[in-house]
Formats: sequence, structure tokens, C-alpha cells
Amino acid sequence: MEPRAGFEPATYGLQERTRHIDSLHLYIDDYGYYGGSLAEQRLFLPSFPERLFDTVMQLPAVHDVDWDGFRRWLFGRFSHSHAVDVFMYARKYAHLLFSWRLAEIEGLPAKRHILMALSNLAKFLNVYRRFKMALEDSGVSWSSGSKSNFLNVLLGGEDVNVAFDYYRRIMNSDVDEDLKRLVRFLLLSGLRPCEGYLAVRFLNEGRSGYLDEGRLLLCHWKFPEFQRNGKRCFLTVLTKEMMDDLKRPWTIWTWNHKKVRRRLHRVGLPVRLYLFRKAFGTYLRMNGIPLEAINLVQGRTTPTSVFEAHYFRPVLDDIIARIRTVLEKMEQELFLAVKGVTKI
Repeated sequence: MEPRAGFEPATYGLQERTRHIDSLHLYIDDYGYYGGSLAEQRLFLPSFPERLFDTVMQLPAVHDVDWDGFRRWLFGRFSHSHAVDVFMYARKYAHLLFSWRLAEIEGLPAKRHILMALSNLAKFLNVYRRFKMALEDSGVSWSSGSKSNFLNVLLGGEDVNVAFDYYRRIMNSDVDEDLKRLVRFLLLSGLRPCEGYLAVRFLNEGRSGYLDEGRLLLCHWKFPEFQRNGKRCFLTVLTKEMMDDLKRPWTIWTWNHKKVRRRLHRVGLPVRLYLFRKAFGTYLRMNGIPLEAINLVQGRTTPTSVFEAHYFRPVLDDIIARIRTVLEKMEQELFLAVKGVTKI
């Protein structure tokens, strides 16, 4: 077969294949793909090569998805609560993935939840690369935009003072003393709540190598339980007071977020433990700790700049010492705030 005009003979096969794939993608974008047999779909494109049709038409019908298999896949990768959240949004918005009408996601109130669910469903169905390309073509981004970030700072809905006031209310409430210890640990460590619960369990079990008493560190990087998919933490800097407190026996070391939520609701307090992670990062930054060091202790694995990726190689002990100095200052201010002496 002679190549058409304008095509290089050596690459004709590749270019012809690309043309067919592009035409099928246009068909999918225009009409969607909601099911039906391949024979029925081929009626719309009678000249489309059969071998390419079977390769490119990768999505099954919505009702043909192995939802039970997808649920098991999620529970094998994420925590229970997050897996339930992803599965719920995937079932509700799967039609947007199967029809490639991803532009409709923009402006929805739970955009990030929807994108997280559809991206995991796309990975499960082996069409994640196509999903990423479709997001880019649709102009849908994961971020909420600079204006939204500015309004969050301007309105001060979750600033550092709000987090510290929430901490003061918990400390002055009637919740269990060990829960107060846990809350204090979360604020001074910057850990996510689930990581804080896991750290308490490891400490109570006396895991070998976890607590480095000489350097005053919690060595999360030594244990795979802290290296989850997308959510990781590597080390926690301790003060002497923090270490002495953590070494005491815990009565709540088997607790999870559900039990903590129940205890806080019992005394009329909302569950806003994630505020402490934001307050930790903000406090360190406002006291002169470099962003790269904060990313390191908060477990962000993807470098945010070329400098951080290729050139930032500090002496770790120096960074740890600087962070510990800020934490000691934070301990003093928290003590005064609980006593009502000053406002942070």
C-alpha cells in the first residue's frame, strides 16, 4: 500500500496508527462510550482497523466494572476511611470518566475528592495515562487557584491562632489525660492524626530502633507502616520534655480516629486535629525554618523546586537543632496559653 501524500514512507505505519487512534478518541469525546458490544460500536466506524479498535477501546461499560475488585484494591492501598471516601465518589461520578466529560468537574464543590476517586478508578482500569491527558485537554486542575488560597489567608478561617485556641480548649476540657497528651504530641510533631496514633502504638510496644533517645528523634523511615502510597513521614524532632512524656505508658495506644472523635464529641468539641499539622508548619516557617526543611519533617517527598531537588543538601543535625529550638519556644507559648497568661 502506497503512503498518502505528505507521509514519510519509513514511518507510515506509525503515523497511520496514530491517525486511527486520534479519530477514535474524537469519536469517544463526541459520543461517549457507555457500553454495548464491540460489534455495535464498530458500526459507527466500519473502516476502523479491528486490531487497533480492540487496543484503544479500553473502557468497559459502567455496569461492567468489577466494583468489588475495585473496593478490595482501594482497601489494599489506603486507610479504611480514605478508601470508603474514594469508592463513594468513584461510584457517583464514574460516568464522567467513561464519557470523558471531565470538564464538568471544574466548579463542583468536592472537586479534589472527585479527581482523587476518578484517578484511582483510571489506574484500576489501566487508563490513567489517557485520564491525565484528558484532564489537561479539559483544562481541569487539581488546585483551587491562587484566589482561593489568598481568601483562605485573608479570611483567617484556619490560621495558627485558631489551631492554638482549639488546643487550649481541649487542654481545659474533661477528656482523658492521655488524649490531651496525644493532642499535644500532634501539635508539636506536625504528624497527621493517623500517623500520631501509629506512633503512640509503636512507642507503647517499645519497637526497637523507633525512638532515638540520643538524637531525640522518632525514626519513622525505618518502618514500612509509615511509608504509605502518597502519604509518608520520615522523622519527628523531639525536645527533652516531649521524649520524657512519650516514654510514659499510654492507656490509649489502641485508639483510632473513631474513638478520638467520640471522646471529643462527648465534651462538645469538634474534630479538627488536622489543624495542628497546618499550625506546626506555619509556626516553623514564621520562626525562620526553611521551607525545604519543613517539607522534610512533614514527609513531602516530591521536591517543590529545582533547588530542593538537586542542590539542597544541608547538614541534617544542624536542621534538627534549629527545629528543636523553635519547638522549645512553642512549648513555652503553649504552656502560657493554656494558663491564660498570653495569647499566641
